[in-house]
Amino acid sequence: MYDLHLVQDMSTSATVNVVAPHVDPVELGKTTGHVPAQSLMNLGIKYALLNHSEHRVAWDVIVATLASAKAVGLNVIVCCENLEEAKALLPLEPYAISFEDKELIGSGNSITTGRAEDVKAFLELVKGKVKAIVGAGITNGPDIKAGREMQAEGYLLASAFAKATDKKTLAIELASAALGLTE
Repeated sequence: MYDLHLVQDMSTSATVNVVAPHVDPVELGKTTGHVPAQSLMNLGIKYALLNHSEHRVAWDVIVATLASAKAVGLNVIVCCENLEEAKALLPLEPYAISFEDKELIGSGNSITTGRAEDVKAFLELVKGKVKAIVGAGITNGPDIKAGREMQAEGYLLASAFAKATDKKTLAIELASAALGLTE
């Protein structure tokens, strides 16, 4: 969590939102090994992921985590692997739902191109109800542009950035594509 605080402190832009990679349905106190929503809020972190394909959690944990997060004002992005999960998540009213294909994570094969029809169906299902985010295999500006053209409202990516030798250039490329500044 300390690293999140450093990133949050360095983020002076209103358009940059720091997202914690996980949150747990626990209150402050004896929580070693867990990430309470209130701890994130105390650090100024207003967003967290839940149920990422690399850290899937049980349905009851999703329900409890969303309740504890909402109680303190933390916005939770819940990940799903298919349309059935997205449909089931909608009544819980998370801040956002992110559609990701675990097979594409870190592959360099973007969900926005490799599973474009599924992405379109996902966006049609959730847009206007919660924020619609896509992720998995997103590597460059054209991957972001493809999602933007389908009207995705955000993107999850980590591997491309973590593996990049020139992180600054990649960050500029990705942000420019997300903002529609490149063609």
